[in-house]
Amino acid sequence: MQFLHFNAGIDDVTAARLAVQQAVQAGASVMVLPTGITALAARRLGVPIPAVFATYTDPMRDGIVDSMTSPHGMTGISLADWLDEKRLDVLRQAFGGLQRIGVLADREWVALFDVERRLAAYGQETGVQLTLFLAQDEADVITQMDSPTAARQQAWYIPPTFVSYVAEGTIRTQLQRLRRPAMFGTTEEVQAGGQMAYAQDTSFAMPTLAEMLGRVLAGELPQHMPVERPRRFVLSVRLGDEFAVDVAPAVVRKADLVITAHAALPAVPH
Repeated sequence: MQFLHFNAGIDDVTAARLAVQQAVQAGASVMVLPTGITALAARRLGVPIPAVFATYTDPMRDGIVDSMTSPHGMTGISLADWLDEKRLDVLRQAFGGLQRIGVLADREWVALFDVERRLAAYGQETGVQLTLFLAQDEADVITQMDSPTAARQQAWYIPPTFVSYVAEGTIRTQLQRLRRPAMFGTTEEVQAGGQMAYAQDTSFAMPTLAEMLGRVLAGELPQHMPVERPRRFVLSVRLGDEFAVDVAPAVVRKADLVITAHAALPAVPH
């Protein structure tokens, strides 16, 4: 078997389109499209060969597939994260009486996941005031979290966005300065020092993508393979004197991972 690699760049529509065309011209019998932008390029070009893809967005909304259960021409994995309301629910359970929650995120996340409408609906339903703080880099994070409005927030929600990755340490430093609890979007952020997270378990992604590729190479049609999504979710909690407010014991008991000053203790899976 021969593997050919074509560089599609990062967030470069033209490069993605060219890479897909090169793969077709090279006579590939199947394509692996590891990003949403390459998958969409293949769909728009009407590529005649089967493909497997991975994307962090919604493949139906983006136009990559017409069906999640019977995708035509290509199938794959969607890691689109729609857990914001769930995370806010757990945050409120963990720290009772919250009326003002700051949400720190970047503009791309806000646009991709219809965030402003969803936050407004959640606030109206629960009576919680949610304030959106937009930041693209570490400097923006410091500016936003150093503002008088930020000081009035009782807790913070840090969704899994690009800025939460590039400014992870700065965000934790600001939270420690503000002495406010926070909910993160990945287990790794709690392992690095964050207080709490509710996360999709994405460890299945690469093995599943490889399995799908093998099935396509064996002759199975993509439309017989539903698009896969995360099926397991992990609640992790860190306990320690460095936090101003403790996580409610009832939430700690539900956690899949509890990190103490001495060790990481796996709780009973649920």
